[in-house]
Order: sequence, then C-alpha cells, then structure tokens
Amino acid sequence: MITATTTTSSKGNVWVGLLTIAVIVGLIVLWVRHSNKKTRSKYWSGKVTDKKQSTSTDDDGDKSTSYELIVAIDGATKPKKVGVNAASFNTFSIGDKIEKKLGELHPSKIT
Repeated sequence: MITATTTTSSKGNVWVGLLTIAVIVGLIVLWVRHSNKKTRSKYWSGKVTDKKQSTSTDDDGDKSTSYELIVAIDGATKPKKVGVNAASFNTFSIGDKIEKKLGELHPSKIT
C-alpha cells in the first residue's frame, strides 16, 4: 500500500528559506538606515561648479536617468559629487551656493 506523507524536512526547508530571506532583508534595512544616518550627520556648503545628467539603458530596453551635481566644498581641495533627483537638479544652476544641513539628506540653495 502506498501512502502520501509530507516529510518534516520539506517543511523545515521552507522555514530555513523564509528565515534566510528575512535575515537578508533585515541586513539591507540596517545598511540603508546606517547610510542615511551617516549622510544626515554631515554638514557642508559649497558652490555648484557643474551639473551632469546621464541616461543608461538596461538589457530590457528600460531607460534610467541619473542626476549629479559637482560641488566645490568650502575648505576642501576635491570637488564633491552629489546625486540628486530630477526636481532638485532643475532647481540648481551652475554658480549657486548650496548647503547640506545637519539632519537632512539633500542639499538646498543658500539665499
């Protein structure tokens, strides 16, 4: 007589897989929070010296555009590359004085 039974090892494998996914997601969340905390804890100010916009196409044909400001930081020798979204990119012009305040993720214009 043949009977269908579910083995405990197959149920265990499901739990191991779910636990692995949960650990990976948890590590990613912790890394993003640490990165944001590190960014928020810095202050800088400078002048926009260049703006760069680049478009790339992936294997599926989807296009993505990235926006970058090149900023001459006050008191620093090397310029800083700052990634921004499209709305911020359009509000800044070359020659604008900008600052990234403590507690914020993105720079703003100094008026």
